[in-house]
Amino acid sequence: MRRILPFLLFSTAAITATTIDHRLDVLEAQMEDLRMQSVYGNFGANTASGYPYLESSWGLYFQGEAIYWKFFEGGTDYVYENNPSSDPNVKVDRLHYLDLDWRFAYRFTLGYQFDDPDLDLWSTFTRFTTDQSNSVDQPKGPNGALYPNQAVTANTDYTKATAEGTFQFNVLDVNVGRNYFLRKTFSMHPFMGVRGAKIDVRNYYTWEGSAVSDFHYKTSNDFWGIGLIGGTQGRWHFDSHWSFFGSFLGSLLYGWYDVGTDIQQFRGTPSNPLNLDSDIRHIMPNIAMDTGISWEYMAFRDRTRFSVSLAYEFQYWWAYNETLHTKQNATYAWDRLGEDFGLQGLKFNFGLDF
Repeated sequence: MRRILPFLLFSTAAITATTIDHRLDVLEAQMEDLRMQSVYGNFGANTASGYPYLESSWGLYFQGEAIYWKFFEGGTDYVYENNPSSDPNVKVDRLHYLDLDWRFAYRFTLGYQFDDPDLDLWSTFTRFTTDQSNSVDQPKGPNGALYPNQAVTANTDYTKATAEGTFQFNVLDVNVGRNYFLRKTFSMHPFMGVRGAKIDVRNYYTWEGSAVSDFHYKTSNDFWGIGLIGGTQGRWHFDSHWSFFGSFLGSLLYGWYDVGTDIQQFRGTPSNPLNLDSDIRHIMPNIAMDTGISWEYMAFRDRTRFSVSLAYEFQYWWAYNETLHTKQNATYAWDRLGEDFGLQGLKFNFGLDF
């Protein structure tokens, strides 16, 4: 009995020590989940991942978007309508611009969520094309007239003006970000990366019915650029399914503009066609923002997440339209428009995480 008692006491102490060491390890692991140590050695609260936990996940996600967009561009005012009334003190004037149609765009995203908490890498491609033709006839009345607002003689009136335009928009983004919760119901997803863009615009103007001559006027503005992009998205979660979100991003692209201007007379006194090339390089800034509502659902025993969202999106690109402009072609006094363009509309998003 005297030999057994010390052995039991030693075994109990060893088991107790082992149990305490294990509990300390568990406690330390739990503390690491609750706090983090910075590179400066100080401590602060840790944050939960903004992504749900998926069983046996590959870490991949895919998103597809259908966007119903409206394109608008500065510098496309092409005809001035002068329609004096019977009262000499009343003047009715109107400036017409090239107005392109609403069209659908599409956007695809493929991403990967790293095992390292909160980090993800994704690539997004957006494509949008639209076109439209507008025309204006001479106003009724003895004094109604149309005057060009582009590169033909402005003091000559016409009976009809036509404008046609095409717009092609291709943008590729590659981003890395961190998705995490700041509060129980509010998450943030800041990111940064690289953006490449290829944007082409063609505009055609025609003025007819002058007593002197009629003209065709064509402008082309092709841009290719690359640069940095950064932004963030905030999401307010009502519960595990519904959330309200908003995002903002900005980018600076250094690019090349291939700019061309052609003027040709097709009726009246013959004249030589005028063809100008005016390529240029500079930085083009742009911003984008959206806001909307989202719904998500975990399926297949939490192995897959489905999500859908509806949002409004707006984009603005500065100093894109670098085409040449003059109202008096006889003087050859050309300058650059330096006008902007924008996009706005509704978008529907479908997402799949697996």
